[in-house]
Amino acid sequence: MTTQSIDSEIKATLDSLFGGKDTSENTSNSNKPTFAELREQGNGLYSLSPKFDPEKDYKGTLHDIVTKEITIRSFDGYPIPAKLYQTANGKSARPILFYTHGGGYFSGNLEYHDSYLNLLSRMTGFSVLSYNYRLCPEYAFPVPFKDGVSCLKYLIDNASELGIDKQRVLLMGDSAGAGITAGLASYCSVHKIPIRKQYLIYPAFNPLTVGAEPGNARHELLKKVATWSYESNQVMYEGLFGKENFERYLVNKDENDLLGEDAIFFPYLKDDLTGFPETVIEMGDMDIFYDECLDFYGRLKANGVKSDFIEFKGYVHAYDTLLSKKTIMKIVEKRAQELERM
Repeated sequence: MTTQSIDSEIKATLDSLFGGKDTSENTSNSNKPTFAELREQGNGLYSLSPKFDPEKDYKGTLHDIVTKEITIRSFDGYPIPAKLYQTANGKSARPILFYTHGGGYFSGNLEYHDSYLNLLSRMTGFSVLSYNYRLCPEYAFPVPFKDGVSCLKYLIDNASELGIDKQRVLLMGDSAGAGITAGLASYCSVHKIPIRKQYLIYPAFNPLTVGAEPGNARHELLKKVATWSYESNQVMYEGLFGKENFERYLVNKDENDLLGEDAIFFPYLKDDLTGFPETVIEMGDMDIFYDECLDFYGRLKANGVKSDFIEFKGYVHAYDTLLSKKTIMKIVEKRAQELERM
């Protein structure tokens, strides 16, 4: 992280939302927010996402698409609502973008991303699938991750019927959804399921990011401007793993105790990352996840994985809900170009 100031456009949005106060003050207890406050905050941020009008907002060539709502049975028979975006009258199998929404593992849904994914599909000509995995704390780890595996397997098993090319599968997600995405890439690397690329947007995938380093001026700054705080992160993981289990992990640092046989879903905690698909990590440099993402990028490179790190100066977590539509549109165009380079 090289900048010490927040982007002016994001700051103006945050000032209007929080009345000029530090974002850390927007809870009943600034040291540790309640789960209800976090769920409200998460849904509130995603509700700010812009609604795109492709014909007006994008100047390039657009593909005609059709959308279909489907239900996918998860590993335990639970019905997962999903939405498939596909080019109309396609004559050949298309690449498929498998998208997992963010929201701290406890909020968000595929509808918040509908406009955005419709646009991505029309820009790239790719098929896109988004799905509503089950949320914590009602459904604890590993359920959200296994829902993702079930939906991905459904796509691959029904590729011919769905008109998609199972040799050109791309994974993408934001925040906690990017955490699940990285877990799916890890699962696929072990089980030899071909994935062309994963695109991680400010991913949340390190359970130990729960506190600022004492005396670290940069971390102290992030506590004042972060849209997602260290304390929020701890509450999130308490919801995902169970409060008692997670508090025990923070003491003993025993990953096997926390994750058990499902450790495959947290590749950040793995040393060996060989076999991972090509990876793009995109994030702002004023995000509490910045350090771990830069570290993960370096370890991917060291393990021979083709990787790229896209950094936006002065951007906080969930920046694409806080910027103007014009600015966000430029980011979406960059994402589309990266996805097409596979």
